[in-house]
Amino acid sequence: MEVLAAVAESVPVALSLAEKALKILDGGENSEATESIETLKNMLSNFQNCLSFFMEEGQQGRNLNGNLVNNIRDLTFDIEHAIDEFMFDVPFHDHTSRFVKCLHDKAYSYNNGTAVRKLSTRRKRIEEKARDPYNNPTVGVPLPTSATRTDDFSMHQNVGGEEMVGFEKQRKDLVQQLINGDSKRATIQVVGPGGSGKTFLVNDVYKDSKIKKRFDRKAWIHMPQHFKVTDRGLLLDYMKEELGLRPGKTLQQYLEGKRYLIVLDNVWSKQDYAYIANFLPRNFTGSRVIITTRNSNVDDKPDHTHKIDGLNEEEAYTLFCKKAFPDGTCPEDLMKLSQDIIERCDRLPLAISTVGTLLSKKRPIKSEWMGFCKNIGSEIKNHDSFQFNSFLEASFVNLPSNLRSCFFYFSLFPAGHSIERGRLLRSWIGEGFLEEVSGKTMEEVAETSLNDLIARSLVRVSTLEIDGRVRSCNVLRIHHDITVHLYGKEENFIKVINEQNPGASVGKVRRLSVHHNNIAAKLLEISDPSLVRTLFAFEHKDASSESSPIIPGTTANQMKNMLHLFKLLKVLDLQGMPLNYFPKDISSFVLLRCLNLRQTNIKKVPRSIKKLSFLEILDLKYTLVTKLPKFIYKLQKLSHLLVSFRGSQDNLSAGEAQGVKVYAGIGVLSKSLQKVSLINVKNQTKFIEELGKLTQLRKLGLADIKRESGVDVFRSIQKMIKLMTLDLRAREGEYLDLNDDDMEIPHEHIQHLYLKGRLESLPRWISSTSLPSLVKVVLKGSKLNEEQSIALEALGALRNLMELEMIEYYTGKRLVFRAQMFKRLKKLHIEKFEQLLEVSLEKEALATLEKLTIRRCMQLKPLPRSYRAGHIKEFWAFEMSNDFISDIRRRIAKGEMQPDCFQTTSNHSSSTTHVERLAWLRWF
Repeated sequence: MEVLAAVAESVPVALSLAEKALKILDGGENSEATESIETLKNMLSNFQNCLSFFMEEGQQGRNLNGNLVNNIRDLTFDIEHAIDEFMFDVPFHDHTSRFVKCLHDKAYSYNNGTAVRKLSTRRKRIEEKARDPYNNPTVGVPLPTSATRTDDFSMHQNVGGEEMVGFEKQRKDLVQQLINGDSKRATIQVVGPGGSGKTFLVNDVYKDSKIKKRFDRKAWIHMPQHFKVTDRGLLLDYMKEELGLRPGKTLQQYLEGKRYLIVLDNVWSKQDYAYIANFLPRNFTGSRVIITTRNSNVDDKPDHTHKIDGLNEEEAYTLFCKKAFPDGTCPEDLMKLSQDIIERCDRLPLAISTVGTLLSKKRPIKSEWMGFCKNIGSEIKNHDSFQFNSFLEASFVNLPSNLRSCFFYFSLFPAGHSIERGRLLRSWIGEGFLEEVSGKTMEEVAETSLNDLIARSLVRVSTLEIDGRVRSCNVLRIHHDITVHLYGKEENFIKVINEQNPGASVGKVRRLSVHHNNIAAKLLEISDPSLVRTLFAFEHKDASSESSPIIPGTTANQMKNMLHLFKLLKVLDLQGMPLNYFPKDISSFVLLRCLNLRQTNIKKVPRSIKKLSFLEILDLKYTLVTKLPKFIYKLQKLSHLLVSFRGSQDNLSAGEAQGVKVYAGIGVLSKSLQKVSLINVKNQTKFIEELGKLTQLRKLGLADIKRESGVDVFRSIQKMIKLMTLDLRAREGEYLDLNDDDMEIPHEHIQHLYLKGRLESLPRWISSTSLPSLVKVVLKGSKLNEEQSIALEALGALRNLMELEMIEYYTGKRLVFRAQMFKRLKKLHIEKFEQLLEVSLEKEALATLEKLTIRRCMQLKPLPRSYRAGHIKEFWAFEMSNDFISDIRRRIAKGEMQPDCFQTTSNHSSSTTHVERLAWLRWF
């Protein structure tokens, strides 16, 4: 089944590649190339139909002609390689005129002919390999002979069989929701990843004596993963049998007027749940329906939701010791290792129970346990626990192929690594995992896929943006270990080289991730680098090693020798590596779509980058690059141009990011560009004018704007009607003039606004009328005086504003927050208000505030005692006066504040700051 899942993921990616190749060839004169790719595409379509049949059969598909699946995998890789080689050999460029295109075609006619012949030869070889006996992939596949047995609907009813560990609060709440509450039928949703204890918890409550007495009728239905339309009748028959329904009555008639409890265990889709829910009467007798699911989207509006995401530390440790040691006590020398193992199990009860049971069969010797821990993925997979392996398998086998691809991608990152949303989504785009959706950018499509994986409890959110969007995320480490093992060691679908798995790669590896302290050597060991399409590298330095790791690119020759063999790369990600040289031979990566060199030490972009005609994403943020070559505008497919200069080679976070200089001419990318940041526009009058052509932009970041250029910038921005993020920075010490009395800026999509520079007044277009979607505003260096204090009221009137950051924004002595201002504000940051003496808060001002940060306002008096901010959870005070800090401490001592997390510094010098941590803060 694991092989099947991997192959089922690969075929759609290859199909998408074939379709893109045909689109490029459309209208061309070379019919032979078109015919070859059409033939290969048809083969892939047949493969997909065959694999879809296998996947639909679920458990029955386990033993269906494994040789056929393996052959489909090999043929798919061969087809993908043939098309990639063709695209590599034939240079594809967008041309400014038919005449230029004719000259190009004539110049490359010989090479093109050779490439077409090579493609035709490969196609014939692939056809020959597939002809016998696989010309018709469905031949010999046994059809299902029996319908789903009714036993399948109850197979997990008796889960557990032992005393429950943990979930005391959830159990208490669940019992109360079943017994108390409204008389109307209520739906209770219990959501969590596979193995988190959802079924165990609900089963324990289901058997409770108080629950048995409460309900007239009860039924427990386990939902099969591969639930078909033809199974629905069987399911209803089983429900009737469980409920004791007499002949002659429908389910609705029988349950009407009765208080019933229905448990739908392991619901996979909204459609399955809706079908059953429609047969249950919505009476007012106190009936309840409990859903256990991995997918939070199966019910749009449940009455109650319990999110089960593992045990707490104490509960997890208790369960582990109970399973791993005969007397339930952990030896002292194994305590630290036991804690590490528990964390690698993400504190999921089923994983802890399985791993603990496995370790109970081993000697309690540290070296033996460490060996187990290094290979935990293979140890678990080879375990004979059908239940645990089926839980893991079910987590991703039923995913649509594009989501399966996206999920497997997490295993390229180190275990436990929190991945920034943009980096992940841009990589998915470069891979070609996603299908285009009308009216949406590819990044929006990718974000929808990420949210779907989160809803299915496969991806965990690490941090959130203020508006609820994902900022960073990761996957369960147990899922990570299993997928690395299944699709790495066994299938070579993903290959991870790290300290635990240092061996060189063999086979047809498509995606390679190196986490090693000798990356250069490991890359040179790859048996066939021409097959690699994705390369990630992560610096890994052994804590016991004193020497610096050998990093690709330490010298230009190293970079050239190392990467020239990976010629068919589509995604190259070296973010965070101390890379000193941009590879001059980058032009050899003709098929490259996503290039991420963020936070590296490169200083210059070679002109050869112009040959990357398929490049869509270029990320050079926080590098040492100060200027881009004019040839950057040859990249006609470029959608993301992300650049910034960090100003220091040694410190990745030194100072504020600075703009990168570019040439005029950006208007030629008007059809493709969606994000541009951070560009230095000093003395770039023509560039500013051309910005108006970029009407597809979603994000724009400009730096070093001169005062006299402000209005021109403003006029160009008006044409960007899809803009969502706007970042404008004036030259150091200059005013940012963005007011034009003759023009409005009605941008309904702008959500984030960043303005740096002096302001004579707050631009009048910053209003709910012009910017109705604005959720975050950052104002830096505005230096508005007391006469402009009215500007704060304009900000307070923004009806959707949730985060406001003001740094050196105000030079007045008194700041007044009026009543009813900032009705949705959750985060407020005030910094370097050097003259500020007093903050006045009228009644109900800042009523929704959750986080308050005050920094470097040295003259500010203590906050008014009359203010009661009941929603504040965090209060940060940095580099404030001793009087201010002392007042806070007095209020804590008197109980006016209940600190569980208060962070403050009382020292005037930032270099010798003393931080006092207390945990969360709540104001009464």
